[in-house]
Amino acid sequence: MKKIILKLIKLQLLVLSALFCSCTYVIDENTLNENLDPINNSVEDIIVPKGFNFETTDQIKLKIKSEDISSPSIFSVYITDDNDKKFFIGKGISDANGQLDYYFNYPKYISKLYIERNLNGEISSKEIHFTSNFAYVTFDESSSNRKLNQDTIKGISDADNDGIDDTLDEFNQHPKKVFNNYFPSSQHFSSIAFEDLYPLKGDYDFNDLIINYQFNLITNASNLVTFIEAKIVFKYLIGTEKTSGFGIELPFHSDSIKSASGSFLTTGKIQLNNKGLESDNDLDKPVIIVFDNSYEMGNENGDLIESDTIYININISDHPIAFSDLNKDIPYNAFIFINKDRSHEVHLPGKKPTQKFNKQLLSLGDDVGDFKTQNGHPWAIHIPHQFTPPQEGIDITNAYSVFGEFVSSEGNNDKDWFIDIDDHKIYSNLIINE
Repeated sequence: MKKIILKLIKLQLLVLSALFCSCTYVIDENTLNENLDPINNSVEDIIVPKGFNFETTDQIKLKIKSEDISSPSIFSVYITDDNDKKFFIGKGISDANGQLDYYFNYPKYISKLYIERNLNGEISSKEIHFTSNFAYVTFDESSSNRKLNQDTIKGISDADNDGIDDTLDEFNQHPKKVFNNYFPSSQHFSSIAFEDLYPLKGDYDFNDLIINYQFNLITNASNLVTFIEAKIVFKYLIGTEKTSGFGIELPFHSDSIKSASGSFLTTGKIQLNNKGLESDNDLDKPVIIVFDNSYEMGNENGDLIESDTIYININISDHPIAFSDLNKDIPYNAFIFINKDRSHEVHLPGKKPTQKFNKQLLSLGDDVGDFKTQNGHPWAIHIPHQFTPPQEGIDITNAYSVFGEFVSSEGNNDKDWFIDIDDHKIYSNLIINE
C-alpha cells in the first residue's frame, strides 16, 4: 500500500508541474508507465464462479492391467511434464487378476503419465495422455522392452516375510512397509499460502505464512496405507506482525491411529493425548498440531524467515486404510491459527473449521462461510508446486499474470498459472531468494 501511495504522489506532482509551469509541458504517458509497476489489478476484481474453491489438484482414477497373470506385477507410476521429464509418484502390486487400481492426487496441469510394469524382472513401460479423471493402461504379454539383471531377481529372498522380494521391497526389513507413494512427487514440495488478517480481508499477497510440504503414504503388500510421513517447511516475510501455528485435521477416525509424532510445540497451550494427537477433538476428526509458534523457529533467508524441516510420522499400521481413500484430498484439512489463539483458525476455501474454532469470528469480519468472502475470495490458496510469494502489499494478480484467468474460468484455463513459463511470473513483484 505504501508503494502505491508513493507512486500516486509522484503522478500528482508531475501533473501539477505541467499545469503550473510557464512553458508548455506535455506529459508523456509512456514515460509515466515506464516508472510504474503493473499494480492496477486486484483479486477483488475477479468474479469467482459460484462454488469454486481455487482447486489446483484433483484425483485421477488410474486402472492398470497386466494380461500376463503368471506372477504379480509391480507397477510404478510417474507424472510427466511438458519436457517429458518423469517424476516418481509411487508403486503398487497387482491383484490375482493382474489389475491395480491406483487412485491418486495430481496437479491439474499435468496430462501425461508414465507407467512401468515389473513382471519377474522384465520391465515394460507405457506413456499415456489423459483428458479426464479416468485413465486406463494395459500391458500385454509381449510388452517387455528391457530386462533387469536376472541375478538380482532369481534366488528370491524376503527378509521381512511380507511376500515381496527384497529386491523390490523398498523397506525389506519392515513387514508393514513395502512401497513409497508421494504427493506431489518424490522430488517436489507443494505449498499452502495464507493471509493472516482473518476474519478481515487481507491484501492478497499471500506471504504471511507459507507451508511447503511433501506427503508420503507408505503401503504394505496389500496396497493399504500403514504409515503417513510428511516433510514440512514453513516461511514468512520478515516483519510479519503475527505469529502462527499450523495443524492438520485428518480424514479418518482416531481409532485407526497407533501413534503420531514430530510436533514442535513451544507455547504450552497445546495439549496432546497419549497418541500424540491434539486432545479434546472429535474422535472421527483427529488433529495433529505441527507447530504452535512460527516466531520460535526459523532462520533468515533473504527477505524471509524459513524453518528447518519438520518430520511428521503417523502410524496406522494396526488399522491400515485403502490408498485411494487417503490420496484424494492431500493436504487434507490443513489450517493455521493466529497469535497462539488455537480458536482463531484460517482454512483453505471450502473447508470446515475444527470443533475448536471460535464461531464468533464469523460475525466480526468478511467471512460468509467456508472461509470465503461474499464475493468468493479466499484467505488461503493451495499450489501443487513450491510457491514464490509476492512482495509485501503486492496483490497476487500483479505477481502472477494469469491467476485471474485461472479463477474466472473455474480452473479450466491456465492450470499452470504458478509455473515459470509464458511470462506467468512477474519477477519484479516476487520475493526471489537465491
